[in-house]
Amino acid sequence: MRLWRLRSRLVLTIVGMAGLGLVLALAVASPGSGGVSANATCNTTLAQAASAGADGIIVSDATGCDVGDKIVLNQGEDNEECQEIERVVPGIAGNVADLVGTLAYDHSAGETVVEVTVCPTPTPT
Repeated sequence: MRLWRLRSRLVLTIVGMAGLGLVLALAVASPGSGGVSANATCNTTLAQAASAGADGIIVSDATGCDVGDKIVLNQGEDNEECQEIERVVPGIAGNVADLVGTLAYDHSAGETVVEVTVCPTPTPT
């Protein structure tokens, strides 16, 4: 069972496996509180390459990466783009950040992922 309420940042995950009992994780944060990371800023790198069209990324460290955060991938480079985080799943098969949209460009492992307050307006080329 999974329940995500993006506006109030309620995340409830129930995972059960036969013979192993039940694992319950609950994280609650009020809007504007920075989520469960206590106002830390998302500042990390891609742990794996991500292809154009992907709706999620795997980052090296999900600390500070919260639902609703706007992030810029590979800032200052030709494939720079801004996305919004829809969901963060730390520690399960890497630190996964699902995105509201899909990636417009291919990105390599090691590229920067930084939180911004507003997505930058692309400069016409």
